[in-house]
Amino acid sequence: MEHVNIFERGYPEVRGIRFDYLDMRWSLKPHSTPVWEMVYITRGQVKLEIDQKGFRGKPEDILFIPPNVVHRDHFSLPNSYCAYIVFFSWEGAGKFFRKITNKELRKLSPTAKVRICDLVQQMWAEFKEQKSGFKQR
Repeated sequence: MEHVNIFERGYPEVRGIRFDYLDMRWSLKPHSTPVWEMVYITRGQVKLEIDQKGFRGKPEDILFIPPNVVHRDHFSLPNSYCAYIVFFSWEGAGKFFRKITNKELRKLSPTAKVRICDLVQQMWAEFKEQKSGFKQR
C-alpha cells in the first residue's frame, strides 16, 4: 500500500462547530457551506442526500460533506436527531477523501469512533464560548 502524506499541504483548519438538535430547515431546503462539514451523530438517524444519492447515518457514525455541495438532511422524527457538526477547510482534503469515503468511515472500529467522539467533544468545549462568524448558505 502506497504511503500518502495527507498533511503535506497543511492541517485542517476548524472554522466553526455546533451541537445540533433536530432542525427541520435542513430537511426542507437544500443547502451548502463554503467549507467541509464533518457530522458526528450522537442520537437518532439521518439520511443525507447528495446528488440524488442517499447516505444513512446512525449514532456514532461520521459523515463528511464537501464544500459547496448542495445537500439535504432527512431525519427520523421519532428518534430526535442530535449531532456535532464541525466546519473546516483543508487543502489536503481532496487527497484524503479520495482514499476514505463515507462508506469506509462506517467501518471504523468502536475504539476509533470513541477517539473521534472525544476529540469532537473537546473541540466543542473549546469553541462553545466563541463566536466563529461562520454563516451557512
